[in-house]
Amino acid sequence: MAFAGSSRLARCVALALMMLTSALGDGGKGFWIENDRFVRDGKAVQIISGSIHYFRIHPYYWEDRLLRMKAMGMNTVELYIAWNYHERNPGEYKWDGPQDVEKFIGMVQKLDMLVILRPGPYICAEWDFGGLPAWLGSSAVSGGGTMKLRSSDPLYLAHVDRWWNELLPRMTPLLYSNGGPIVMVQIENEFGFIGPDETYIRHIKATAKNALKDDVILFTTDPPDKAPRGTLTGSELYTAVDFGAGWWEPSQAFGTQKALNAPGMSPAFCSEFYTGWLSRWGEKMANTDFNKFLRELLKILQYNDNSGSVNLYMAHGGTNFGWTAGGQEDTLKDADNKDDNSVQWFKGKTEPFMHWNPVITSYDYDSPISEAGDYGQPGIGPPPDGAPADKFLGIRELIEKHIGYDLPPVPPRPRIEAYGEVTLSQQATLLSQLGNLVIGPGIYSETPEPMEEYGQWHGLILYRASVDASELRAGATLFVGSKVRDSAVIMANGVYVGSLERDGDLAVVFNEAADQVARANDGQSVELDILVMQIGRSNFGNTYDLKGLVSDLVLLNTKPLKGWRVFPMPLLSLDSLQLPEVSAAAAPAAAPSAAAAAPDAAPAAAAVPAAAPSVAAAAAASLAVVLPAQVKLAKEMEAVARSADFPAISAMVASDGGLACSAAPAGNGTAGKAPSPATDGPTFFRGYFNVNSSLANADGVFPDTYINVGKYSWAKGVAFINGFNLGYYWPEKGPANTMYLPGPLLKACNNELILLELGTSMKADASAKVLLTDQADLYGPPANNNTRVESSEGSIQNDPAYFANTGAMGGHMIPVMSQE
Repeated sequence: MAFAGSSRLARCVALALMMLTSALGDGGKGFWIENDRFVRDGKAVQIISGSIHYFRIHPYYWEDRLLRMKAMGMNTVELYIAWNYHERNPGEYKWDGPQDVEKFIGMVQKLDMLVILRPGPYICAEWDFGGLPAWLGSSAVSGGGTMKLRSSDPLYLAHVDRWWNELLPRMTPLLYSNGGPIVMVQIENEFGFIGPDETYIRHIKATAKNALKDDVILFTTDPPDKAPRGTLTGSELYTAVDFGAGWWEPSQAFGTQKALNAPGMSPAFCSEFYTGWLSRWGEKMANTDFNKFLRELLKILQYNDNSGSVNLYMAHGGTNFGWTAGGQEDTLKDADNKDDNSVQWFKGKTEPFMHWNPVITSYDYDSPISEAGDYGQPGIGPPPDGAPADKFLGIRELIEKHIGYDLPPVPPRPRIEAYGEVTLSQQATLLSQLGNLVIGPGIYSETPEPMEEYGQWHGLILYRASVDASELRAGATLFVGSKVRDSAVIMANGVYVGSLERDGDLAVVFNEAADQVARANDGQSVELDILVMQIGRSNFGNTYDLKGLVSDLVLLNTKPLKGWRVFPMPLLSLDSLQLPEVSAAAAPAAAPSAAAAAPDAAPAAAAVPAAAPSVAAAAAASLAVVLPAQVKLAKEMEAVARSADFPAISAMVASDGGLACSAAPAGNGTAGKAPSPATDGPTFFRGYFNVNSSLANADGVFPDTYINVGKYSWAKGVAFINGFNLGYYWPEKGPANTMYLPGPLLKACNNELILLELGTSMKADASAKVLLTDQADLYGPPANNNTRVESSEGSIQNDPAYFANTGAMGGHMIPVMSQE
């Protein structure tokens, strides 16, 4: 069924638009609000926007995704700016490469689209710490760990002002009034969930105005029932609302919005209308009702004589690469949902136990443009009668009907290739590689502290204590004082003896292997290791989410453990790993000792550095960063740490000129029996694969692929391709069985794939494999995750309003997008 309007109707619409423009008058160049309408250069306009996150997409695909958004009917792009993506260490800013947001905004303008900027400072977005830098939790930073986040606390405001005074002057030339595409700038983000704090909102509004002057619309957004607590009513700020299909009737939501704005200053705008929903480990893959979504979208667009504006969150979701996934601790549990996940979240299903719910690596979001830039996302329930069984095409045709003219052609589908199986036969335990991952004997700490206190913001951290072997006899119990953040593997002399999860207990009774270690080392000391991995960081609310061991009280059989050596492992570079080829027939390798794992070990006192390095030495004074002399990230570790950014495509493309690739790098280190995470603890697995050079496009970029880990026995861990951290995999918990691998990260010869496996169900396997496939699989456990539930609502085509006024503009509005 085609929705495009006739040329005759289009001429009628154009005539009506001319009359409307005359009635409103010509206010000259600019973007403003007048008579409850958005006005661009004197003409009333309707915003049809989509959200996209530059920080979740390989830069090579930025323009590709924007072109797809425009073809879907978007005339505006709404984007967050993630503070922690640009200021990873205090005072150290990055604005090039993947962080070149100015380049991204320039691409939007090149496509004749506008920009709604959401600079936070808090963004939520299911992103690590809601975009706030993790170093705000370090006592090395002024107010760190004690200041009240997202508040009028002067210590917090000082950090915000410094960040915005770096960011906003960069945005000023990009304002619409200065010839750029930015027409609106959001203040904070859904603050109504934790507000009110008018002093805070007024302060950051003033900071924004100081940089941007009066040249842009400043606004807030919240769900209608939260909005009064998150904004400044009347003329101080423009208040928008956000909601999903079935959450609020649009007329009710926009009525609430209008009551919060000054008379004539409330164009109806849903700044987040959810195309899908987030997915978290252990839940079903999020889906939203396609039919209900289209019905509600049309209501928004036709509201108040076709003047309702909307932003689709998300138009394209992307990927939580590396350690960037967010999470939320709450009482909501959606794992057994068979209905629309977003509505279930909104209604709130509670349990007495607080669950830690980290977001999965895929931020596909069931959005109309998939994680790989593809179409075909169905949502749940049948599509409307006669409409495409595809969110992208369904939205495109509805918008095309509404605006009354043809949209740009749909770009070709992305190139996704099935490269086949990859064997990961080079293997070694993490403890055997400790000396290759960190420099020196570790950092001495009388009691354990969170990783932020060691100048580490992400990754894994190893806490090591020396205990008498007799303490590990049968029934030995370890108590950690507070829930681990977020997943811990416990080893004794390199042998796996137990694990702890954030959602689990505070104590663990060691397995039988601990008793065996105790008997084998009778009368001697044993190295007790607690390896903690961060899995997400809370993106909701205003509480800290420190990582590692967050209590200084750790007991073994009720006895406090003191005198720790701590090894921060952000895993920014794996170049020094020595992973031998393994053979199932080879003799088993001995479990590593503490001395082997930490070469050149020194007495505890000697491990205390005389002068601690600064996390950001150049900016320490201005930031009031004062690092205590002990327990801070070693300077050598900082020196070898490599940026986790996407490598340049020129560095990745290695054309073989049609010749055969050279042999893959051989394994190094001492060969032995394949280690097993089930007995030997976390293990590195490495393999290599080639890509046919004929598959490269004119830019030398290869097709994307998906890494299927769920097909095999992988349980939980992190994957790296050519040194780049792709993020978490956790098929044991689901729902994701595959990981998206962007083609720009591939080269023709000897692509290096490394998996760090931390799960305990993975068995020894000298021929461990993954499958590189052209099919995403986000529907693993829990059971019946692929269940689709048909909508009980009537088809959108049964609504007479759907067919009324072909072109649907009714002569009242002009879309921002040009017709070219």
